Amino acid sequence: MSYSKKVGIPYAIGAAHSENDPRRHFDIYFNPDKLYDDKSLPPLICFIHGGAWRAEDKKDHESIARRLLTATGCPVAVTNYRLTPAGNDDPQFRHPMHAQDLLSFLIFVQSWTAPPCGYDNSKIVLVGHSCSAHMICSILLDSKEPSLEPTLALLRSIKAVIASEGIYDLDKIVANYGEYLDWFIKPTFGPPNSTYYDLNLSANQWPIRREARGIQWLLIHSDGDNLVHKSQSKQMEAHLESARVRVELDTQSCREEHDEVLHSESYVKVVTELVRKL
Repeated sequence: MSYSKKVGIPYAIGAAHSENDPRRHFDIYFNPDKLYDDKSLPPLICFIHGGAWRAEDKKDHESIARRLLTATGCPVAVTNYRLTPAGNDDPQFRHPMHAQDLLSFLIFVQSWTAPPCGYDNSKIVLVGHSCSAHMICSILLDSKEPSLEPTLALLRSIKAVIASEGIYDLDKIVANYGEYLDWFIKPTFGPPNSTYYDLNLSANQWPIRREARGIQWLLIHSDGDNLVHKSQSKQMEAHLESARVRVELDTQSCREEHDEVLHSESYVKVVTELVRKL
């Protein structure tokens, strides 16, 4: 399939310095030869990278964007967001900053009036990896953070969330991997007074927003993940099920290590199967 891309699109219009800040830009990949009428526009896939809230860039994920475009026929937007510097002790670079940027991006693409390609802005699929699963949850679930309140139009447009190798419970990940506390949890969320659960920072304790209950969730967790234990996704599945949200946990399709999952054919196949059902 031939493809085109438009890169460096600012999404935080009007925010201080945002239009010149590559951390608040996104790229979009699309098929320039595919013509749609208004009744057959495809969904938009939004890919949000991982990297422990402190690393990675949209340009690192051109390959997965192209492969998802080829497999699904849907345009794929890949976004950046501001990152927490290594060794950070400045609260301005902590959560919820990353998720605030993600929310700005999602509101922008949902209401974009002149995109370079056609897509149905009432059908948006969020595809997140690792730490971005927590970011997605902080918007779609009620994290009690006023700056992460989504618009009703956005909530109604999001049809599915596909989260792979997700981080949801901060205390559990520190219990499983003690070195993560100083490496990226404290720089991102600050030192806990007691536990991160007490600080209301773990996604598996947030109630589901009423308007988001119709969203389909697919949690992918590889049996070979060497960085995040699959109990994270199992616990999140149970939390969503308890709220009667449609959720499926797939721990069988992918066998690769944490970051290698995105390079596997199995991952693209599983994502494509869900997108085609929408």
